[in-house]
Amino acid sequence: MLLRWALDDSSEPVVVAALDALHALVCRSVEERAVERMWAWHLAHTRPALVPAATRDKATQPEPVDEENVEEETDADVCKRDVVLALVSRMELLSRLRYVLTSVRPQAVTVTNVLNILSRAAQHSLSTAYQIVKCPGLLDVICKEFLPTAWELRDPQSRVSCVYGLPVAAALRLVCSLCQAGRNIAASLVCKYQLHMRLLRYLAVPYRDLHLPPQEAVSVQVQALALWRVTAAYGLATDTFFDLYPTLLPCVGAIGQRWRAAQPVVDDQMVTGGVDSGDQMV
Repeated sequence: MLLRWALDDSSEPVVVAALDALHALVCRSVEERAVERMWAWHLAHTRPALVPAATRDKATQPEPVDEENVEEETDADVCKRDVVLALVSRMELLSRLRYVLTSVRPQAVTVTNVLNILSRAAQHSLSTAYQIVKCPGLLDVICKEFLPTAWELRDPQSRVSCVYGLPVAAALRLVCSLCQAGRNIAASLVCKYQLHMRLLRYLAVPYRDLHLPPQEAVSVQVQALALWRVTAAYGLATDTFFDLYPTLLPCVGAIGQRWRAAQPVVDDQMVTGGVDSGDQMV
């Protein structure tokens, strides 16, 4: 209830503080880092729904015969059982976050928090992912403002306080989480928002030529590759490979050279070994 009031406050610092608290409540950076480390594994592009066991058990219970005498769950009861479900279904979080992005237009840190909150909601269940996709104007503003195909060139070494009109890695992570929910959602997003063209724009050049801060530019390309892997697993955006072939071939050759250089030599023979997945990505 307190977060609901704070998000509706007219003061921007209060709204920002509420979003910080909400981000700390539902997002766990340790889990995200673990998922990123496992991304090179087989079938790591798939992700199970993060529905609490109590919600899953309640959904499988048979409906009561006498529905009139069944006590309806309060907002507090739903929140105790499933925080994400309560935020999305009872608090109308999606429309509030859309308002923040379109009207408040907060600074970079708060925008990233909002996108991470939406990513966590998309990972909750297929129904929640559909609600995000169907929320009027939400993905429209995200793709327009944070996944552009053209943006103003800036000094990569300067600190970015406003990310409106610039590619944001957290926005790509959100779209990737939505696509992981199911092929129908992925096909809809690829068609409606021309995701293959955005992938081409972010991957066709070295990260230094994206004219973003170096760390953010690398993150954008890593998340773009992750999104491409998910869509390609569904048989979507496969033509992008032929468009990116001249760019991918030298990268694969460079990875092979680095892999061979990393192997110790014993009796003039290469010893079989592995290269850290994070090193491959970079």
